[in-house]
Amino acid sequence: MENIISMPILRILIFVLLCLNLFQPIESIAQSNDKSKIRLTKGRVDFHSNAELEVIRAHSTELAGILDRKTNQFAISIPMISFLGFNSPLQREHFNENYMESHNFPKATYVGKIVGNYDLMKEGSTEIMTKGELTIHGISVEQNIPVNLVIKHGIVGVRSNFKVALADYNIKIPKAVEGKIAEIVDVEVYAIFQEN
Repeated sequence: MENIISMPILRILIFVLLCLNLFQPIESIAQSNDKSKIRLTKGRVDFHSNAELEVIRAHSTELAGILDRKTNQFAISIPMISFLGFNSPLQREHFNENYMESHNFPKATYVGKIVGNYDLMKEGSTEIMTKGELTIHGISVEQNIPVNLVIKHGIVGVRSNFKVALADYNIKIPKAVEGKIAEIVDVEVYAIFQEN
């Protein structure tokens, strides 16, 4: 008797089932009625490539994320194709197709924890350090990222500035555009977490 499902299809099916199982805990966190878990409701990521021959700026407001105020753990995700504001449509196309390869690596994520014991239910403002895995272009690198944290009326606001070295994420700059793309890119993040 012939196999009903071919091996390539079976492999794809197993991969899909594994992915569903891997993402199930995030979904259960997001659907939980636990008031300690709050969603990213508004945010913006800007990046600036200040190279010798050209300045490139782009931004995205399509951030998604969750913050657990009990454990101080968080997860943030950004679709790479959501970045806008390039100098030209061709520059955006090159960003997605040639450098970020957004069709293969559709999201950038930062998943981690706040370093130290901070009460995220207590109002106030402070500088904190976060530690986590920053994943860009399919490569995860452990990062320590400083954050300015403001808590008021149960809303948690975060602002951060940090640098990303393209080589750390295997993003190659072709010789033809050397001097037009910075090897280290400045990133600024602003986000608001609150109950739905």
